[in-house]
Amino acid sequence: MSLLVYAEFDIKILNYCCQLHSLPILMLKKRSNCLMEWAVQWGGYWNYYYRDYKYFPLPSGNHRALGDCIAAVKS
Repeated sequence: MSLLVYAEFDIKILNYCCQLHSLPILMLKKRSNCLMEWAVQWGGYWNYYYRDYKYFPLPSGNHRALGDCIAAVKS
């Protein structure tokens, strides 16, 4: 089975669900092709305390995969 996961958040959630259902943990590597990670570097604000960017909702996106992709194409 081939599984492609884009964000570190997704990996954490999938492994949490595996633990809940006594399934083996997925051995997935983080990829940096997350739309939100790219968008925040382009238009977000750097937070010196957390040493990371502050995330923001995409204009006209609904924070769902399809809605955010459409919003990114329109931007």
